[in-house]
Amino acid sequence: MAQVLVRNLDEQVVNALRRKAELHDRSLQQELRIALTAAARLTREERVALARRVRSLTPATVSQTDSAELIRQHRDARRPWSSMRALPARGSSPRHTPIKPKNCWSATKH
Repeated sequence: MAQVLVRNLDEQVVNALRRKAELHDRSLQQELRIALTAAARLTREERVALARRVRSLTPATVSQTDSAELIRQHRDARRPWSSMRALPARGSSPRHTPIKPKNCWSATKH
């Protein structure tokens, strides 16, 4: 876990947080953890702004390729269709045969 030291915090703020902690039957540290965790979550507006900023990194003149197409191209480059051998049907290979578990409760006496 990380630690943070906040200096020069107004005494009224600390007292208010202590009162909130007492109301919730928590320590001041736990109250601060909860408050900081809540404050760290991005709001909907912040998430939208972040998405727009990421989108702006790609110039409008660059055409986008569908990610599914890129995945297919990468897969096909690694395993050309012509050299692929047919895989056995599911369940026809011993590797896919379900194993029946032994009932250990019936075999042991307590």
